[in-house]
Amino acid sequence: MHTYAQMTKVISISDEVYDGLRLRKDGRSFTRVIAELLEQVPDRSIMKLAGSFKASDEEWKKIKETIYEMRHKVEEPRVSF
Repeated sequence: MHTYAQMTKVISISDEVYDGLRLRKDGRSFTRVIAELLEQVPDRSIMKLAGSFKASDEEWKKIKETIYEMRHKVEEPRVSF
C-alpha cells in the first residue's frame, strides 16, 4: 500500500485572479479548480508533432532537393586574416 502526503504550497495571486477562481469554485477546492483549468491547456510539447507530417517519397525527395538548393545559394562568409 502506498501513502502520499499532500504538501501545502503558498502562492500569491492578484485579487482579480482570486475572484475569478472563487467564482469558478462552486463547492470545489481551489486545488481542484486550478487542476481543471490546467487540464484545459493544450499540450504544447514538440513531441506531439513527431510523425504528424505525412508525405510521399516523392514529396520528401522534392523537399530535400529544395533544402540542398537553398543551402548552395547561401554564400559562405569570407574571412580574411
